[in-house]
Amino acid sequence: MESLKQLLLKCEVYLKEGNWDALISTLSQISEEHIKGLTLEEAQECIRIIEHLTAQGESLRFSLAESLANLRRFKDAYGRAP
Repeated sequence: MESLKQLLLKCEVYLKEGNWDALISTLSQISEEHIKGLTLEEAQECIRIIEHLTAQGESLRFSLAESLANLRRFKDAYGRAP
């Protein structure tokens, strides 16, 4: 069984690549068994990785929302032209 840290690092790669299917699949592999045997240091490191992944995900979400807003503005500007 892969360690929680390995799974989270895989998630980071998949997030950067935009490989959503692999990301979801990897996240679904995380179970209570991965968390039970962690030492305090391992748990703290995993929390840092999760916080980093969350920040990356939020940044990506903001970027996508901004791109969508720009596309809508573009469509509105050129959709009304004669």
